[in-house]
Amino acid sequence: MKKLFFYIPVFLFFYSCDNIIEENTPANVFEVFWRTLDLHYVYFEERNIDWDSIYLVYARQARNATEEDLIRIFQEIIEDFFGQRGERNVAIFSPEAWIMSWTPWSEVEGDTIVMISPNPWRVSEDFDENRIETNFFASQSKERRIVYFQPLRTFRWPDLELMEATVPNPIKFLADSLDFTNGLIIDISSNEHIAELILGFFSGEKTLYYLQDKTGRGHNDFGNRIPIRRRGMGYVPDDVPIVILTSAFTYNSGNIAVYMLSELRNNVTVIGTPTGGGGATLRTVFLPNGWRLRFPDRKFFSSTGRSMEFSFQPDIHIEVEDDREFWNTMFSAALEYLESLQR
Repeated sequence: MKKLFFYIPVFLFFYSCDNIIEENTPANVFEVFWRTLDLHYVYFEERNIDWDSIYLVYARQARNATEEDLIRIFQEIIEDFFGQRGERNVAIFSPEAWIMSWTPWSEVEGDTIVMISPNPWRVSEDFDENRIETNFFASQSKERRIVYFQPLRTFRWPDLELMEATVPNPIKFLADSLDFTNGLIIDISSNEHIAELILGFFSGEKTLYYLQDKTGRGHNDFGNRIPIRRRGMGYVPDDVPIVILTSAFTYNSGNIAVYMLSELRNNVTVIGTPTGGGGATLRTVFLPNGWRLRFPDRKFFSSTGRSMEFSFQPDIHIEVEDDREFWNTMFSAALEYLESLQR
């Protein structure tokens, strides 16, 4: 399997489970793996996973397992039990293998990564004013009064401090220098990073999302949902229609951004295919043999209470027989929709 390098802020812990002696034995590696998830993984109920039955099946196999045996055991658990139930972010990383419950290229024929977004200069012939910066690309159609915007940073979790930072905000640049009176197309179909720019899209103080922590040892021991509120910067007027372009490559931070934007404004339309899902902070724990276990340890909910862990369904679904035509079809649908609002 090909390896895709990306960066997601995670919490690193050297973790001790009860009285387990963390000697590097196959049995201890499995025990720390199982107990860590048993205590801290947050989606057992949603994924309908019987974690105790996993222990009964695999703990005995792990007692005298070789390294290859351990890899096989974790592959069966992570790829089959978690992956087939929609989990996006459970993984083990070792020098020999990356064992992941889901990868953004897993559904692509031939195990080949297809970049969905176009080269910037190919957006459309009448989008005649382009601006390429280190962290975004924007193209304007003066005739249509529509702007295409593509962030160029990827795979990041929304950082509230960066949301409020005083560094130049690309959304402010759009508002100051381009005319998007009739529509703003935001392309995150290749998981472009936009969550930290959310404050530029609304005005006033609003709830961005809710977070929920585990508070006990049980699989369903959770505290109250805590609202995270911020004041918007109001760079994009409320009457400007926004279209968000999505695909299965829109996951984790991208998935969260779709949920937040669609609820912070009344005139947001999502066009594309269902997103890849994923919406929780990730914790990393080192197993006794040095392998890294990564998993979601906190639940996030949208401002209306929807779990942002799950795929977001677009308002206008795009289906094509040839994947190479997907972006062009999606972009054309966005233009057609925005133009229909002016009739």
